[in-house]
Amino acid sequence: SSSSSSSSSSLEKKVTVKWPNDVLINGGKVAGILIESEYVPSERCSWFLVGIGINVAHAPPIDSEGRNKGRISSCLFDYISSLENEEEGVTQSKELVTQIVNTLSEWIDTTQHLEKDVASECVITEWSQWAEFGKEVILRDEPTGSSYASVKPIRVEPDGRLRVLRRDGKEVLLCTEYLF
Repeated sequence: SSSSSSSSSSLEKKVTVKWPNDVLINGGKVAGILIESEYVPSERCSWFLVGIGINVAHAPPIDSEGRNKGRISSCLFDYISSLENEEEGVTQSKELVTQIVNTLSEWIDTTQHLEKDVASECVITEWSQWAEFGKEVILRDEPTGSSYASVKPIRVEPDGRLRVLRRDGKEVLLCTEYLF
């Protein structure tokens, strides 16, 4: 995790990643990342489609109960702007988004020529630096959101699944479940 101080505020900012695709600041979801990929054997090439949604200036309201219950949202503007100077906050938010895109592009350039296993290990190592393993989280068990359980993430497996420890002491692998 990372902590820093804003030039206009003394707010501490803890940036973490919640498996599989959420970026959090102080526990509030500020961004989501979706990646699709495919290998085309006949053309001997792979493609990736990356979608990144970032709450720059607005944090949408999220239900705290019921079927659509979700994590509290946050936005970049809350952490890097000054209430006295909104224009500077917007400029800083845009600069940060540009930095994110440039960093992702550099990472792709660096890893695209690696063997699949090596590239996978790079992803897991990078992701693991931002994850909060061992911290209890809530798992929504059912697609309807009607059943919940507490688990502790242990690690990400080479195939991208998340290994967690249930309260009963059993380790299980998660694939598409939703963590709060």
